[in-house]
Amino acid sequence: MTRVPFRLSALALVVAIGGACTSGTSASGSTSSIKPLPPTVCERKIVTADDVASLLPAPITMKPLAGDPQSCIFDAAGLASITITVRPGLGDVSVNAWTTGKVPVPAVPVSGIGDHAVWQDTMRELIATKHNVLCDIQATGAKGADADVQKAFGHLCDKIWAAQ
Repeated sequence: MTRVPFRLSALALVVAIGGACTSGTSASGSTSSIKPLPPTVCERKIVTADDVASLLPAPITMKPLAGDPQSCIFDAAGLASITITVRPGLGDVSVNAWTTGKVPVPAVPVSGIGDHAVWQDTMRELIATKHNVLCDIQATGAKGADADVQKAFGHLCDKIWAAQ
């Protein structure tokens, strides 16, 4: 199963929920300015390659996810990667979509991570919320048993939420 179509679907859902933002010249001729989104948690160095080194083979590089300024990818050797998405204001609705079965992929509730969290084992993905900030971390080819990956992802989310 490939992750790309689901990510694109999730991105389309976020765009539909949040609406599109544009900037330009108003009818009065003045230029409006829209506050740009903050850089990803990876660009802000909240999560670094060192934080994911136990899960991915070296070398590890970080890059933004094209078209999604709130996500980044840690790429590693052998097609292994970890994608981190943080969406303030969309945590509760996102986790609720998983827990109520609105997402057509099964997930199980996880206790002890944020306010609410679920784990999707096929995609090795943790979807969690704390104070309505979504922390979604997904792994492809990460080292370790699911329980260890889930625990490591929980620690990464805690680090992210502490920096918000």
